[in-house]
Amino acid sequence: MGKSAHKLRKRRSSPSVDRLAGIEEKLSRLLGVLTHTTGENQVGIALCALGEAISDLLKPTVQSSLGPETRLAVTKVSEGAKILANLFYRLFLTKRAPITPVINLVAKNTADTIPVDDFLFGTSFGEEMKKANSIEKSSRDIVRVPLTVSREVQQPIKQPTQSAPTRSGNVHAPRRSPGMEQDFPGSREIIRQVFLIKGTPASALDATLASITASTVAQYTKPLRLWWYFSLSDIGWYTTLNTYRSAISLLSSDEIGSHPLVKRFFRGVAALKPQRPRYDFIWDPPPVIAHLVSLYPHENLSLELISRKLVTLLALTTAQRMQTLAAIQISNVVISDSLVTKIPARLKTSGIGKSQPLLVFKPFLDRPELWVFSLVKFYIELTYELRKKNCDAFFISFRSPYNPVSSQTIGRWVKLELDAAGIDITIFPAHSTRHASTSLAANKGINLDKIRRTAG
Repeated sequence: MGKSAHKLRKRRSSPSVDRLAGIEEKLSRLLGVLTHTTGENQVGIALCALGEAISDLLKPTVQSSLGPETRLAVTKVSEGAKILANLFYRLFLTKRAPITPVINLVAKNTADTIPVDDFLFGTSFGEEMKKANSIEKSSRDIVRVPLTVSREVQQPIKQPTQSAPTRSGNVHAPRRSPGMEQDFPGSREIIRQVFLIKGTPASALDATLASITASTVAQYTKPLRLWWYFSLSDIGWYTTLNTYRSAISLLSSDEIGSHPLVKRFFRGVAALKPQRPRYDFIWDPPPVIAHLVSLYPHENLSLELISRKLVTLLALTTAQRMQTLAAIQISNVVISDSLVTKIPARLKTSGIGKSQPLLVFKPFLDRPELWVFSLVKFYIELTYELRKKNCDAFFISFRSPYNPVSSQTIGRWVKLELDAAGIDITIFPAHSTRHASTSLAANKGINLDKIRRTAG
């Protein structure tokens, strides 16, 4: 009897053992995929060394000393290196392929958005997974149905007979009943109390609420939550509310923005919270200029530093907006005795009867490290081989595939240089270069009309 039971247990355990063996085999194959071999590391090192050598040969100073045949040979070697790098990149993608199907959906979606670098799933994979898990948890909390409430809350809420105390928060939000707590009580509880306030008898309340399904309550949770916190929040600033009014007026068939009550409400908002400047003082340009002077000679700088220095120098010398700098096109840059840049694109300041920006730079021989004329020429030569065939944008990304950059990217470049110069970028954005340069010009005694025309 004992031997039979032992054999029976042994037969029953065999499938589990086989299953564990199969899992162990899959894990070993997975571990083998994740492990970098010595040969692959050597190929990566060789590609890096080849890339550095080609970069040295492609420098303008080196290219000018090479003959036509040598330049052609360097171009061919460069193209061959690109092919090798592409094959090496596809090898990494091949390694990712057997791993992606076995991870959960959140991790898969996160991995698809992170580019490959030194690691198969990117160096920021851990941080991005934390953010994704946090977002998923928050979304589950939003649709959570609240628990049933006590009998006291189910009773009709009596309106106070005495005068109501002064309301805090948004005085124009829907009036809240004293039974509602500050924390969001849940969609079903809000609907219950609203029905009671509207006069629904307590005896008919359960039947009325039964007409609303749980899926409908879950769908209503997000807007009701937003309305709840809006009603508790402080009144918004005039600029923010005016933006909302403009957006609603654009979509509304009625001229809601011109309604007498709306206009009176906004006059009250302007009196309670008048518009104020973002900051009451401005930073001094000399430290930033000294930092830009330190980024010299230009031949020793990377494309990233050249791009950041040039855009910051243009922002300070022209006092133009980031949108204007992003709209510069190479076809509109004329280089002769001076540098003239036309900007025909439609901008924030464009309008009937208004002239478009015209940027003019003359040689600044005494300070070659701040000479916009020579830096623009150097930037054009440096990015000539990197630009796509039909790319006319002046500023392009300093990373492959070297696409045109937006005004937001240019603003980030300027903020990086301001931060490097010691400016507090938590207070001063990239747009503050307009205020800093125009204030300095006014302090130097330059005519205000000329400053206004230059800055646009």
